[in-house]
Amino acid sequence: MQYGFMKPSIKTSFAAIAVLGVLFFAFVCRFWGLSRFNEPVFDEVYFATYGYDYLKGIEFFDVHPPLGKYIIAIGLWIFQFLPIQQAGSGTEGISSISSFGYRWIGAAFGTFIPLWVGILAYKIGHRVSFGIIAGMLTALDGLLLVESRYALINTYLLTFGLLGLICFLMAVDRRHGRTLWLILAGINLGACWAVKWNGLGFLMTVYGFYGLALILSWLAPKAMHDSESFAETPSTTSLTPLYPSSTSSNLEDTAAAETAAPTGFLATLHSQRTARIPANNSLRGAARIPLSLFALTLAIVPAIVYRISWVYHLKIAPKYDFWEVQQQIMGYHSRLGGNVSDTHPYCSPWYSWPWMVRPVGYYFETWQQDGQDLVTDVHAFGTPVLWWFATLAICGTLLVVVLWLWRIGRDNRLRQVHLVAAVNLVAPINLSVGSFIAIGYGANFFPWMLVSRCTYIYHYMGASLFSFLALAWVLDRVWQRPELHLRAIAPTVILICFAAFLFWSPIFFGLPLSREAFDLRMWMSSWY
Repeated sequence: MQYGFMKPSIKTSFAAIAVLGVLFFAFVCRFWGLSRFNEPVFDEVYFATYGYDYLKGIEFFDVHPPLGKYIIAIGLWIFQFLPIQQAGSGTEGISSISSFGYRWIGAAFGTFIPLWVGILAYKIGHRVSFGIIAGMLTALDGLLLVESRYALINTYLLTFGLLGLICFLMAVDRRHGRTLWLILAGINLGACWAVKWNGLGFLMTVYGFYGLALILSWLAPKAMHDSESFAETPSTTSLTPLYPSSTSSNLEDTAAAETAAPTGFLATLHSQRTARIPANNSLRGAARIPLSLFALTLAIVPAIVYRISWVYHLKIAPKYDFWEVQQQIMGYHSRLGGNVSDTHPYCSPWYSWPWMVRPVGYYFETWQQDGQDLVTDVHAFGTPVLWWFATLAICGTLLVVVLWLWRIGRDNRLRQVHLVAAVNLVAPINLSVGSFIAIGYGANFFPWMLVSRCTYIYHYMGASLFSFLALAWVLDRVWQRPELHLRAIAPTVILICFAAFLFWSPIFFGLPLSREAFDLRMWMSSWY
């Protein structure tokens, strides 16, 4: 965050304490009472059983690639090796094993996801405060918490996807030695694909960002190759306002206004020195990657990793070869019914996910105690206030980026367009950051518009991480403002999200509630 009054050593210590605090919070939330329900819950009936079957060498067919189940199998092998040798087969076998054995490794992966999101935020924004806020918000998401506490596979998809993006940005920041990081990015993104097909959304994020970098390098070479540093307050000639102050339609008048002495908001920026835009802009760095190297490491390498992931599965299940298995998976998804209750009671269309209209019930039990009705419920349930704030933030981010791109498209002086824009409500916007967030969100969300099968809110998890990044980006920008009442917005929003997390935590953890307390948390009838 903004610690101008602190010594560098204190800043570093504060940041380290914040990161460790987020990790500790995430660890406790994921491992506390992990075996509360010592039986398969929801799709654990499938995924935990499939992981078990891999250990036993039992043939089966699944509608997803195998890597997620391999990881569950590794968790079972580490903690439950001897009981597995003595247990039966299939569902009967998994039921005889402690649920901790097939849940712990997912909880471990989930613990680190807030850290990976924080690192990703830092790599795209080069601000420690941006990374810390993003990590905090991610740690407060109920859906990610619930998915991490059970033997489900979305946690692995997110982990590999985030690591792939981090490795890609590590390569973007380097002029030399980037090949290794690109290979690591390709490996992780291929692993993400090998967990679920919708893991391709993270790979599409890289493709979209790289494609935008190449297009801008052609349309606006000055913006993409200007070596001017934005480490401190940018000069007025380095800022192209997104909403020009000049009302004249004459291009010369507009150009004169842009090079005039700073006034208003820009004068405040100049005097307060609140803008710290990194010189190593990610779009510029991406444009420097040769197309041949990009294709080798981020097209061929992921495909090789995906193909290798099937080797063991095809060995124990030789009924279909590799291509036949892909056809079988595609056939299953194409035959699955649409988003109607007849297909599944928790089906929900893609456009309802950002507002969390229809979460998924994983476990429900009612009983009476001392004449009182009690409820134990687990919902795949995003923290509502966090999701609604994040949805507003990502909508604003998409709007700003679209307007910026539109201006580039209609401006005859393309060679004078820059990657930093001033908006009078917040600190200067590094549009490289906004573009990355917008592309990542779109790549993980908008393809679901084309899917006709029954879908669920957990399919939004990849996109939701980018909405948290958008919210963190907004909060970090207002935190840069010198006005105390504006800076107070960031901690206030975080505290509200934390209070919401505590309020709905009994539903995340499956804690007993009275019927009245349960109904109090069901704000929409569609949440039941």
